[in-house]
Parts: sequence; C-alpha cells; structure tokens
Amino acid sequence: MTKLAVVAYPLLGDVDRQWIDSTRIKHDPQVRLIAAHFTLVFPVDFDADAATAHVRSVVGAAAPISFVIKHARAVRDQPGAGGHVFLVPDDGYPELVALHDRLYDGPFRQYLRREVPYVPHITVAAHAVFERCVAIAQELLADARFPEGRIESIELIRVEADAVRCIASLSLGAID
Repeated sequence: MTKLAVVAYPLLGDVDRQWIDSTRIKHDPQVRLIAAHFTLVFPVDFDADAATAHVRSVVGAAAPISFVIKHARAVRDQPGAGGHVFLVPDDGYPELVALHDRLYDGPFRQYLRREVPYVPHITVAAHAVFERCVAIAQELLADARFPEGRIESIELIRVEADAVRCIASLSLGAID
C-alpha cells in the first residue's frame, strides 16, 4: 500500500500568494515539501487505483469553489504541546467541508476521524510551543489581509518521507 492524500492547491492572486508563501517560508517546516494547500483527505495507506477511481467519481460531480480567508487560527497538536497556524476561509467554508465529506464517503470512510471536526485550512506555521502559534496567528490577523482564491482541481498525491508526488490531477466538474 501507498500513503495517499487528497489536496487542493488554491488559485490565488500574486499578492495573496506572496503573502501566504512568505509566511510559510518563515514558519512552516513543510514549505519545501508541499505548496500551500487545503487537505481534503489526510494521508492514509490505500491502493492508488481504488483511490483514483473514487476521487474521480466525486470530483466529476463537484463544482469549482471560490473562497475568502478571513481567519488565522492557532490549533493545538493532539497530543502534544505544540501546534499549527491555519488560515481558514469564511466564504467557501461549507463547500470545502461538503467536498471533504463526499471524499470520505465510500472507501475512505474507515479513515475518517469523527472525533476531530474537519476545518478547511491552509497551514502556514508550526511550532513546538503553542503560545508561539497563538502569537503568529495574532500577527496574521493584525495584517488584516483577506486572501481570495478558487479551487478548480484537486490532486491525489503520494506522501513520502521527503517528497510529495502527484498521482492524479482532476478538475472539479470534469466528468469523463
């Protein structure tokens, strides 16, 4: 089996992309591993062919999603003393949750962690000290930036220790 995940790389304007990327360069240890993204299915060991077929069926019936990020939220690691900083959309939030839920319906259902509510987000920081995450989130909120973007496709990716590789890139609403 291969560790797979489903992500959506947002289409952003240049200024918004630069702001998110510069924040990630300063604070996100995964910045060199994967570009800014929304995770829709978290990494699990799964057969690539079965995953591709399921994701293709869900994505074909889904419309592109516009979003506006209005929140920066510090989230404590479970378990652990550290945390992450998430950029969370306001507009587009319910559509991203619905897409996540449809992706977890079917063969991924067994991996859904019902005890952890899904919050669509772009991770921009991680730190071993949670209070530092709170400070970073407050700094981002003080910037009063509201990045806007659009999700037009998603990728099924293979997650390796030091790399992320695309298995399939699928456009939302593209029924084969």
